[in-house]
Amino acid sequence: MILKCKSVTKAFGNIRAIDDLSFTVGKGEVFGIAGPNGSGKTTLFNLITGVYPFSGNIFLRKEDISGLKPYSICHKGIARTFQIPQLSLSLSVYDNIRAGAHFGTHSNSRKEKETIHEMIDFLSLENKAGVNDTKYKLFVFAISAFLTGMISAVYAHYVGVLSPRILGLDLFLILMVILVLGGIGNFPGALIGAFITVFLSEWLRPLETYRNVVFGGLLVALVIFMPQGITGVLYSIKKNEFVRRIKRLGMNISS
Repeated sequence: MILKCKSVTKAFGNIRAIDDLSFTVGKGEVFGIAGPNGSGKTTLFNLITGVYPFSGNIFLRKEDISGLKPYSICHKGIARTFQIPQLSLSLSVYDNIRAGAHFGTHSNSRKEKETIHEMIDFLSLENKAGVNDTKYKLFVFAISAFLTGMISAVYAHYVGVLSPRILGLDLFLILMVILVLGGIGNFPGALIGAFITVFLSEWLRPLETYRNVVFGGLLVALVIFMPQGITGVLYSIKKNEFVRRIKRLGMNISS
């Protein structure tokens, strides 16, 4: 037995986030906690790591850790990550796992290496353990810069002139509105943004110089009120509908 919760209960006022919960996690077992928003998953993790006081008992390797401070529980082997799965992009896969293996434990290089290799084997990352993606990102950046320069050279040859005025403020604003309006980072968003922006640009052509003011205001409004763009809004709506369906399904099963 690695972890055991016995009659764990936690209430916030009149609301019981966790009510008489008991379970046991065995050695080598992959144990998951699932449930909808507000079901008490994060609260349970906070209780196990000593963030909140509670009634009941929690055992780690048969030792009762109920009531211990978070730093004491951390040194015993349970570390809290606070749902921020952020990797260090400048480190290799091996060193990222090494940081997690070292966190919350006493320094023991031999045991640390054993833990790292166990995780690498468990996740089948043998062929990627020494990969540092920084050089690949630099390579992609260099290729992108090269292709951008080539396209610019072809365009300059096509128009027969090379001048900074070609990419003036008006064209820059239009391109930015296209990217932000449709949604940065996806091809359908770029198409949607281009279609709407080109139509809007032609519709505002009679305004002449005031057109840049309109596009500038539109860009600021998009960044403030709709930074995810049209495709991001549509994805959020679809995601929320999916969550509602899961909740309805859960209620039907429980009833």
